[in-house]
Amino acid sequence: MELKFKGTKIKISFFFALGLCVVSLFDRTNIICINLLCAALHECGHIAAMALSRERPKEICFTPFGLRIDRKEMNSVDFLKEALIALAGPMTNFFLALTAALIQKYSGANLSAFVAINIVLGTLNMAVCEPLDGYRAVRYILMQKMSEEKTEKILKISSLVFLFPIAVAGFYVLIKSGYNFSLLLIACYLCAFLFFRTGAI
Repeated sequence: MELKFKGTKIKISFFFALGLCVVSLFDRTNIICINLLCAALHECGHIAAMALSRERPKEICFTPFGLRIDRKEMNSVDFLKEALIALAGPMTNFFLALTAALIQKYSGANLSAFVAINIVLGTLNMAVCEPLDGYRAVRYILMQKMSEEKTEKILKISSLVFLFPIAVAGFYVLIKSGYNFSLLLIACYLCAFLFFRTGAI
């Protein structure tokens, strides 16, 4: 399905819609739905930052692997603006976590899952590891002072330094719990991305 809103194409994948229907039927704890909501709000943070800098996304795609924002080609890059747009997603998660925690404290509503998921999502995305937001923000900051080639070398090393303890922790959690492979899955995804992006780890 394809829609258009103020010059921005919005594409919704059939498999995304199907997955959403399946999740809504079988996710009795609503944890997956809360995860999807937090991820969508994270991307809204990026879109809001783009709007504040007077930029509209070219295309917003809802895919089985999450939300993807495609941007218009730019003739020149404002490195500081790009870093702020990259950080807007995690900052949105932290803001939502703080707001929900305060609401929970003063109203008694149980928002602990929403708070925890936003903290985890924001913290994970702050990591300096491709393709996460922290990586993008640091990349743009470094490129103000050094060449793209040198920046890429530094960030490749930082990605590997981050991934090793995450992979070890993922194995540990899986062995201890016997079933929880979520952290290991994240590490495998990031390793695969780095491998196919660079050709070698």
